[in-house]
Amino acid sequence: SRTSRVSVEERTLPRMLIVGDAKSPLIRERGFIGQRAGHEIFWVSPFAAQLAGVRVFAPPEGIKSMRAVRQLALAFVLRRAISVVRPELIHVHYAYQALATNSLCGFHPLVVSVMGGDVLPDQSYRGYGKRFVRRLLDAADRITSKSEFLDTALASIGDYGHKVRRITWGIDLSHYSPMRDT
Repeated sequence: SRTSRVSVEERTLPRMLIVGDAKSPLIRERGFIGQRAGHEIFWVSPFAAQLAGVRVFAPPEGIKSMRAVRQLALAFVLRRAISVVRPELIHVHYAYQALATNSLCGFHPLVVSVMGGDVLPDQSYRGYGKRFVRRLLDAADRITSKSEFLDTALASIGDYGHKVRRITWGIDLSHYSPMRDT
C-alpha cells in the first residue's frame, strides 16, 4: 500500500474515507455501498480488519483493550489517513468519535450516520461525550437516520432537520416476499 499523497491528476475514482468499526458487518455493508457506487473507499477503524480492495487505517493491535489510549491513537490515525488519502467525502458511522471529532469537524463534505446509542441520553449522549456528539452533528453536512425515533432524538439535541436524510433499513424484496416459505 502506498503511503504518499496521490496527486489529483493520478486519481481515477472519487475517494471516500469511512470512519467506523470495520469489523462490524452492518457498517461494512453500508461502507461498501460507496464502493459499489463507484468510489474508491478507505477505512479508519478502531480495530484492524482485512477488507478486499480496501486500505484500512487502524491503531496498533496492542492497545485494543485500553479505551482512552485507543481513542487518542484513533485520532492520530484519522489525521494520517486524511493526509494520505485526501478524500472527497468522509462518511462517519456513529456520531460519538471522541478526540477524532476534532479532525472530522474541519472536513467537508462530511456525512454522519447515527446508529442509536450515539444520540440517546441513556447511552453515549451523556457526560463529556455529549460535547463530541453535538460538535460532530453541528459540523456534518448531512446526517442519516434510520427511524422517526432517531429523528426525534436528533431534534432534542439540536436543529438538524435540514440535514437529516432518512435511510430505513429493509430487506431485498427480490429475494424475500411476504408469505413466501423461506
